[in-house]
Amino acid sequence: MGLRSLENGNTTDAERLLKKSTKKSQTKLIKRRSFEAYASLGTVQDRILRSTEYYKCFNDEESLSFLCSELVKNREYQKVLDLTQQIDVSKCSNQLSAAICRSKFEKNLDFQKEIYKWCTSVKFSKAHAQCINQIQNSAISSGRNFELPPEILMRLYVFEKKYLAAEEIAMEIFNNQEIAQKIFSIPEIVRDAGISFLYGSKNFLQGAYTMDSISAFTSQEGKFFANFYAGRLYSKCGYTDQARSRFKAAMNKASIDDHYDNALWYYLDSSLATGIEQGIAAVKQFKSTWKDPQYFDDFFDAFSVQLLENHMWTNYLLVAKEIKGFASNETTAKFSYVGGRLIEEGFIQLRDPEKLTKELFSTSLNDSSNIYYTLMAAKKLKLNDAELKKILFKPGDKILNSRNTDLEKLILGYADFGFIEKIYPEFQNDPNCLSMNNSIKLADFLRKNGKATNDYFAISLRIAAKKYNYCETTKNIQLAELNFPRNFSSEVTFACNEFNVPEYLLYSLIRSESYFNSSVKSVKGANGLTQLMRATASDIARKLHIDDYDLNDPRINVLFGCYYFEELRRRLNGSTIDAYFSYNGGISRVRNWIKSSQIEFNRDNLAKDLFLEALPFEETREYGRKVISAAAMYGLLYYNKSTAEVIDEILQTNY
Repeated sequence: MGLRSLENGNTTDAERLLKKSTKKSQTKLIKRRSFEAYASLGTVQDRILRSTEYYKCFNDEESLSFLCSELVKNREYQKVLDLTQQIDVSKCSNQLSAAICRSKFEKNLDFQKEIYKWCTSVKFSKAHAQCINQIQNSAISSGRNFELPPEILMRLYVFEKKYLAAEEIAMEIFNNQEIAQKIFSIPEIVRDAGISFLYGSKNFLQGAYTMDSISAFTSQEGKFFANFYAGRLYSKCGYTDQARSRFKAAMNKASIDDHYDNALWYYLDSSLATGIEQGIAAVKQFKSTWKDPQYFDDFFDAFSVQLLENHMWTNYLLVAKEIKGFASNETTAKFSYVGGRLIEEGFIQLRDPEKLTKELFSTSLNDSSNIYYTLMAAKKLKLNDAELKKILFKPGDKILNSRNTDLEKLILGYADFGFIEKIYPEFQNDPNCLSMNNSIKLADFLRKNGKATNDYFAISLRIAAKKYNYCETTKNIQLAELNFPRNFSSEVTFACNEFNVPEYLLYSLIRSESYFNSSVKSVKGANGLTQLMRATASDIARKLHIDDYDLNDPRINVLFGCYYFEELRRRLNGSTIDAYFSYNGGISRVRNWIKSSQIEFNRDNLAKDLFLEALPFEETREYGRKVISAAAMYGLLYYNKSTAEVIDEILQTNY
């Protein structure tokens, strides 16, 4: 109610109610948000007093950061220093570190040591850049001298993506042997030097040699970064043996799991670049050592394509066997399903193929965290709708052990009182905070408000999709429908009737293209629900004899997108899946891919599910999986069609 009063411009009531909330709230997070809102009102003295009360109430780093930021805004620099005497800027939040460094500068104390420590001990951030900019402006206005050490300036340039300037500074530091050993003993400096060489250097080999030299004298963690970026730079030169050697050295020096997986990913990738046999050997050797199997999904997706392109059918089955129990569920499902299909299509000859294909499809069904492989395997195993729904609605593969109930209460409170704009920022702080029932409640609430502000449709879908994958209990039909909603139903029905397109095909396209956000615009310039380019829309408008149109108008956008999709189907011999591929990748590319696949697989009518797996563009492969699975789910949920029927309709070949 305090927020509502504030929204209505009644600050007196807002202050009274927010103050009451700070006293009465039994939920720690709501009390915290109440203090933050309350402390943002009133005079300067009021805000400082209330921020101080906030800190006394919680006595933690978050409340101290809030108080110190308020003190800095009002130039109470000494108070900041009094409060933070025991704070280590390398171990606290960036917001608090920035307040400390700014205050020391403004009080004309020896702040250089403090800002150097902060700027060299943690990952460079927006808070670093803003603090440096504020200090520079203050120095200019006060006539004081302030000059950044070259290594911090290099880090700032890397953060700002000014890689050429950063690389010049890194080389200047390295060429001064008196200071290089001291500066490059700091891991974060080594890391950003490596980035500057990778993206700013015109001589990758020189950069690799430099990182090798740094590795000889830097710290243990610095050796990880030196070897890792040396490996990246050798890869740029095509020196795969040297690259693999450095990535392996980086793995041995990694002190955290993410670093190890990052180095291993590049080691596997470099091994695969050397040859498929080397790639298989590397997977065999290190499959039991990676920390997060999902981190390697994109590597295995590319590996799958290479095996198919090189007709290594038997090796495909070998990899499927090797990674089972080690790779992620999605990767295991992919290799199992494709391996089974290679046997079915006769690319692999076996004495008893049926037993192995059934085993592979069963693995794909049970291990898949990707709904596409679940549906495809279920089709091959001839599951009926009731059996399939048990699989689709089982608890998620990524079940949570605990929930943030305080955040859940806060978000639901925002929904109950109509503060829709506050929901998603809080949800992003912990996307796993909601139970299934409350996820449904919130997603349904946002969907019902989607017409007023259409990006709420997309937020509703994100919340539902997240819970569908991270569900602590058996999913229900309402969660599934929120994950596959029929927003803009009147526009879709009209367009589909106009051009004789099944609605489930168009809903799938819209869900995959825009997540039902009618005002979204891609970086390439595609607009609206069906993500049409201006040139394409202009051509469609001419064909439909429409002179005046707005691509952000859902009715026009859906009509144009439906027409374009059906036109692609017609131009591609009625193939729905090729039309989807063309919608994403362009019809000329798809036609070339079809010709190439006919040559590569020595077949005029290669099964479309295998064609999908062999496509050279990762984006189009993933797009194909999304639209097939979404269309199948729309058919199942709303149109009394089995998923197998819809999949057959999409994948049928008409040559």
